[in-house]
Amino acid sequence: MSANLSFPTVPTARQIGVPWGGVNKSLYPASIGHRHTGYDLIGPTRCAIYAVASGVVTHAGYEKAHGYGRHIEISHDVDGVIFRTGYAHLRRVDVKAGQMVTAGEQVGTQGGDLWDALRGASLGAHLHFEVILPEAPSDRDYIETYRGFVVEPLRWLTETFLPKSKFKGRVISKDGVKMRLYPEVSKRAARVGGLPYNAERGFAEELRVGDDIWLRLNSVRTVWVAARYESEPLVDYAPVSVGGEIGSVDVSVQIAFLERLIADIDEHLKDTHAFLDRQAKWVDERRQELEL
Repeated sequence: MSANLSFPTVPTARQIGVPWGGVNKSLYPASIGHRHTGYDLIGPTRCAIYAVASGVVTHAGYEKAHGYGRHIEISHDVDGVIFRTGYAHLRRVDVKAGQMVTAGEQVGTQGGDLWDALRGASLGAHLHFEVILPEAPSDRDYIETYRGFVVEPLRWLTETFLPKSKFKGRVISKDGVKMRLYPEVSKRAARVGGLPYNAERGFAEELRVGDDIWLRLNSVRTVWVAARYESEPLVDYAPVSVGGEIGSVDVSVQIAFLERLIADIDEHLKDTHAFLDRQAKWVDERRQELEL
């Protein structure tokens, strides 16, 4: 299944605060288990908020209860999959209940004034983004709320609607890895978050830049992580096997990966042989000096 989806705000927005499902009794006193029900994304003050998919606005405005402030809810039916998305802590609401919206259409702006804390910016300017399902899913963690069953939003959207991942990887760096907008370390390749140690993710593309290897996350937003950078391995990954956990890939992808792996091994062996030849030559020279 593949659908036209949009990231809910500007691509440079970074995930902040408590992750989805994190526990904080003081911040989430009404949530079952005191768990955080969404992603918090921070971008420039008053930046645009976009509808993730086409749908109908079911709520647009201020609601005193539940701590959402100004917020929007949109109901979606994408290829027969029914769900809702929520966008909270807004400075401005640009749509009305009952209005049809399309994926990528601006529906509001991010809160940004601390004087407007209750109605807009909460404890600080950010977008609180949720995905709400009408029934409890059987294949993943969820949080039951008064509005339905909330799931980890971006991951659910990716795994439900985007093409299957071509690679599967696990973060092996103890420091985790940074997510960037481009496969490089530069000012334009802004950091927009990260993956912690041992996190497992699916990837849509592999890119080799010199000796470095970058992987594009299979995600609603185009972001990259370094699998190997400056000779240091950061992510252990491989092509998804046919019938594997994430999904199947064309055999040509696996062959290409194995060919690159063999090429790397051959290059390493050449370097090793060259080193051993130099060592043998040095030993012979020293032996001749001693015989003299």
